[in-house]
Amino acid sequence: MSETTDRSLLLRGITKSFETGAGGSKTVLEGIDLHIGPGELVVLLGANGSGKSTTLKIASGMIAPTAGEVRIGRTDITQMHGETRRQSRMKLGMVFQDARLIRRRSVLSNVLCGTLGRHQNIATALGFLPQSERPLAMACLERVGLGALAGQRASTLSGGQAQRVSVARALAQKPSVILADEPVASLDPESAEEVMTLLTTVARNERLAVLCVLHQIDLARRHATRLVGLKKGHIAFDLPASKVTDTMISTLYTRDAS
Repeated sequence: MSETTDRSLLLRGITKSFETGAGGSKTVLEGIDLHIGPGELVVLLGANGSGKSTTLKIASGMIAPTAGEVRIGRTDITQMHGETRRQSRMKLGMVFQDARLIRRRSVLSNVLCGTLGRHQNIATALGFLPQSERPLAMACLERVGLGALAGQRASTLSGGQAQRVSVARALAQKPSVILADEPVASLDPESAEEVMTLLTTVARNERLAVLCVLHQIDLARRHATRLVGLKKGHIAFDLPASKVTDTMISTLYTRDAS
């Protein structure tokens, strides 16, 4: 297991059940143990309904587990509430399938939005961005190779450029962990390769833990430190990418005989 540091993510004993009505419930995750250390990019694979998105939502604090704990470093964020919980979640940078940029604002302004969690005041409540963070935001744009587009409106970007800006925005949070939910699903192959290369580089150079949901098997194999296969809410395998066979992957997407 990777070392536990402030830049690591640990899911321990995660179970999630949802009520189905009439007093019933459905368990979608059971006994999930997962650790991502600094510098690792771990990819979750599995068929629709396997529990990938639920795992990522629990890791991000968007939904609470029925049982188990989520730790960033040594801090259990599942036990936190209110302002303490909000501050802890600042350590989690998010990259979504849709870049979620404010199209009318400049690229640099979009990256500055990633710093707002550190500036809860009247000015930011009125929609003003923290200008003291401009050097950091610019540095984050340079890290993703888009410094020259800082003044450009976000609406003019290609899909791949928009996703790279969303990575820069996540970096502006000064996160310990980055969670990426199908970040290349809507991109062409060349742009998808660029974004995954960027996430791999960020994990390695920034010493961040990166957890990513992907459907593109070839991309996952090329870029992941480890591949984690989910099936019916359980971990089927958690192995270095080079150790995962075609048969293992095929099993994730094969219906069990009834």
